[in-house]
Amino acid sequence: MPDRGTAHGSKSCEKQGRRNAEESNHHSPLISNQLRPSLTLTMRSSIVPHVNGFGPCLRRKPPESQIGGSYNVRAIEMKLNEQVWSEHYQVLVSFVHHLAYYRALSETYGKIGQQSEFWKWTIDAHLLRAVTDWCMIFGTDDNAIHWKKVAIDPETQSEFCRRLLAEARLMETEWTTYWKGIVLFRNNYAAHRMIGETYPPVPKMDVALCVTTTFDVWVREVLGVPFLEPTLEKRYDRLTRVARLRFPELIRLGPTLLEEYEGRIPPKR
Repeated sequence: MPDRGTAHGSKSCEKQGRRNAEESNHHSPLISNQLRPSLTLTMRSSIVPHVNGFGPCLRRKPPESQIGGSYNVRAIEMKLNEQVWSEHYQVLVSFVHHLAYYRALSETYGKIGQQSEFWKWTIDAHLLRAVTDWCMIFGTDDNAIHWKKVAIDPETQSEFCRRLLAEARLMETEWTTYWKGIVLFRNNYAAHRMIGETYPPVPKMDVALCVTTTFDVWVREVLGVPFLEPTLEKRYDRLTRVARLRFPELIRLGPTLLEEYEGRIPPKR
């Protein structure tokens, strides 16, 4: 989708759409416990746009006059399930790592032009794991560590939905289409495999990254307590910088396709 900017200035959401053509045209290199009682915390909510008529989740795109304009600041009663949050956050970190590695490897591998089954499978593995991790958190509600099982009261969930709608600047139809697409890719290719001639297209991961970083910042603001860990957006940027610096020499080390087949590359079918 086109880049429309963002109300809160998140860089990951500003970048949304700039890689859409790349990832929409991407094909895989090798194939065309019971919850504990919740802890109730009273805290100040994040600053979120006030949008009249906003439902329990993404319902409509707010008017332009309300993006970055009128804000409500109020105290909310947030019920946070600490046990779920502990596991939940580790999966968010895993998603950020795998997405950063997938993108940096795919970009570097394409530029170098050196054929290697090892690196092709490695690139695929990072993408598939990133999609699977994201769907654990933002996929269907029955996932054990779904975000709605971290922030378990409807009012808090609505607070996040408002924030996400403003950050990603998505209309209801856009969000629904994207969500269905990435879940379909997870169900029919990443986690399971359907028998057929075609597979679902690779999701545009900018949207997934924007959702993840928006949720991370929102939780930190709502909790109102210092985190020892950097934001997921900063982590992603650091991982990307380091990967782009070091991955070229790693890929050039091989193994090359010729080395993998011990000098006898089989003919293409």
